[in-house]
Amino acid sequence: MALSPTAFLVIGGLLALVGILLAFFGRKLWTPFMSFLGAILGGSIGYFIGIYYTPGSAIGPIILAVVGSVLGSILFNYLVKIALALITGAIPATITYYLMNPNPVQDQSAQQPAVIAAILVLLVVFGIAYYFVEELIGVVTAIVGAFLLGAGIFLATGEPVWALGGAAGVFLVGALVQTLAIRRAKRGGSLRMRRARAAAMAPVAPVVVPRAPPPPPAAIPPPPPPTAPSDSRDPPPPPPP
Repeated sequence: MALSPTAFLVIGGLLALVGILLAFFGRKLWTPFMSFLGAILGGSIGYFIGIYYTPGSAIGPIILAVVGSVLGSILFNYLVKIALALITGAIPATITYYLMNPNPVQDQSAQQPAVIAAILVLLVVFGIAYYFVEELIGVVTAIVGAFLLGAGIFLATGEPVWALGGAAGVFLVGALVQTLAIRRAKRGGSLRMRRARAAAMAPVAPVVVPRAPPPPPAAIPPPPPPTAPSDSRDPPPPPPP
């Protein structure tokens, strides 16, 4: 079923908005964006599979679309690096395929070199992006955001020149902004780590516990007074009556 120009305009606007957000804030939004993108891809694949295997049913494609959306969201959420590197490799692979301009209608063999070249570009770019995804997260997300923006502009206006110009400008500015932000964050993190290390290595003054003063000496009691000696010459006491 053909889409109306209004639908192309809405889809193009959404793609452009997501592309701008990803190009300038991709380092913070890449995990939820990958989950959202996985939900879209999984839902689309499930819907088309449902249409293919249950052409006369209206509920089957919807159920498969929901299941595919959930599975795709979970998969892309746990495999963020792989998903981001795969999308990064798919962009130049698609461009390579269309630049070689295969025409399978006139010549079936003309499509094979384009497909092989696109697969090779996908594998090479995927490996590089996956290995350096932590260091190049700002550049990678800027590439993906610029591609989405260009696709949105093309769907909304149908002008490839505007799409390429907007994508190039957003990529350059977004990559620069995110790279500077990542460097500031790394510099702040290294400075905090250095301060913590210096505080841990600083000599700690020993804690001196004051001793209690010794108790005063016990008082010596005075000697008892001398008693008078008894006189043996005194007479004995008288007997009782």
